[in-house]
Amino acid sequence: MIKKKAQGMPITVIIIAVLALLVLVILALVFTGGLSKWLTKTSDCENKGGMCAFTCGSAAEGTEEYPTEYPELTCPDKDTQPQKCCLKFASVV
Repeated sequence: MIKKKAQGMPITVIIIAVLALLVLVILALVFTGGLSKWLTKTSDCENKGGMCAFTCGSAAEGTEEYPTEYPELTCPDKDTQPQKCCLKFASVV
């Protein structure tokens, strides 16, 4: 009598299933608007430890500790004039 070993799912099937699930989650985020909310939070100045002001490094505005302007990060439009994102250091973490 020959013993048969149990057959499991091949690792490639498991990897393809995980990738397909990841694609479905990303598509769900895109179509529900969740991805745009996440992207907004990651490019927000204050979420990166910065400070929004009209002039970076100004003692009058209280930004003397934030001398570096970082234009890639966004500030919410609270006034008609756009504000700049001011950081303490030249690099963003």
